[in-house]
Amino acid sequence: MNKRNYLVAFSALFLVTFLFGCTTSVSERDALSQLQELQSKYSVVGGFSSSSASLGEYISDITLLRSKTSGSSEKILTAEIFSAQTFYYLNKAMGLSQTISMDKVSCSSKDVKDAITSITLASKYYSNAIDELSSLSQQEASALRPNQLGSIKGLSETITPIKAFFEEKC
Repeated sequence: MNKRNYLVAFSALFLVTFLFGCTTSVSERDALSQLQELQSKYSVVGGFSSSSASLGEYISDITLLRSKTSGSSEKILTAEIFSAQTFYYLNKAMGLSQTISMDKVSCSSKDVKDAITSITLASKYYSNAIDELSSLSQQEASALRPNQLGSIKGLSETITPIKAFFEEKC
């Protein structure tokens, strides 16, 4: 090979390494295995943790894992993220609601504004979770908790009244 061919080959190798070397793809089997490991690590195997800090870290780690996947495992992880976010923001709204005097709701108070933001996000992520979970095949859904779609749908019974309360008051 002459000098020009080496330069072209080196340039092509550099370009491929630059474009694809920074991201590592995770196989579907490895992604689902890592999902199970994260669920065990954060104690969310049977259901979501009520610890905001733990659940926040879980969402961050799963989002990072999803960024390295594609196809079916990406769909599964997306559904899991939306499900966890729904639970996270619902718990946050419920916690804030306990600090608010419901008789004398001051819509301008920080706690009320934060509760409204949290319940609005819980409602948004609830809709996203339902859409994503409903789009999973039976095999894909089996990678998540049993009846996760039904469990998430059940959160509507808590989200809807809280959201309606704040919409009526503020």
